[in-house]
Amino acid sequence: MRRVRAAPPGRRLRTAGLTTLISPLVVPHILLALAIYGTFLKLDLSGTLQGLVLGQTALAVPFVLIPVLTRLQGYDKSMTSAALSLGAPPFTAFRTVTLPLILPGIVAGGVFAFVASFGELVIALLLQGPGATTLPVQMFNSVTEEANPTISAASAILVVVVSLVILLVQLGWIRTDQKAGIHGQ
Repeated sequence: MRRVRAAPPGRRLRTAGLTTLISPLVVPHILLALAIYGTFLKLDLSGTLQGLVLGQTALAVPFVLIPVLTRLQGYDKSMTSAALSLGAPPFTAFRTVTLPLILPGIVAGGVFAFVASFGELVIALLLQGPGATTLPVQMFNSVTEEANPTISAASAILVVVVSLVILLVQLGWIRTDQKAGIHGQ
């Protein structure tokens, strides 16, 4: 009979930490919002801008963590070792070698976090105060309580911004393809 070895303590701790950080993806947002609200009531953070930012950050962490960790798993550490062996200081090696290689994961995580935070209404409703109202809450209020053009203006701005981003990305791909000689052959 084959004996199964237990995972080393460091690996178990890392797995437990990663599971904790990714748990907002699987826990229903209403439960997460209620847990954050209860905790922030005890810490006097409910209704403050700091509480709202911390609550939105708790929601956004897994959306940043997954692409960054994925990018780091594919990162070749020998590149940084080569820069260090050639005399680059550690910060310069990080800035010129490591950061450009993991930057796509960081940018993707930032975009995912923004979209997740922008679409989150429950946490914002529970944690907002009189001086901190997010755009999704304002849009929800304008739809349910009053008839004003806020929702139409915000929607128009979002359509224009998303259209511009898509257009710029497409133009960048066309230029890259042309430089590579893909088009026109």
